[in-house]
Parts: sequence; structure tokens; C-alpha cells
Amino acid sequence: MDIAQEQAVSLGAQLGRRQNAPERCRVLLDPAGHPFCLCLAGPNLSPWSMPSEAG
Repeated sequence: MDIAQEQAVSLGAQLGRRQNAPERCRVLLDPAGHPFCLCLAGPNLSPWSMPSEAG
């Protein structure tokens, strides 16, 4: 994950201000300011399958 982030930053991306689960998914901004995510693949690692905090 760190290597992918470093590569994206070297190409002009910036790390987003808010990181909810940086160990699993990183939010970056492209040079035009559009957000994109770098996420680990695998079962139960998707940020969309995380339990709701509202519970």
C-alpha cells in the first residue's frame, strides 16, 4: 500500500485530508483535485463492506 501511494504521489497525486481506514484504503486526489482510492483487495477488506458505525 505504501509503495502504491508513493508512486501515485510521484505522479502528482496528493494524500487526502481524511483517512478513515488508512491500513486498508487510502484516499488521494489527482492533480485536478478528483478523489480516488487505493485499497487492498481481498475478502472483508472492502470499505463498502465495513460495519456501520450507526449500529
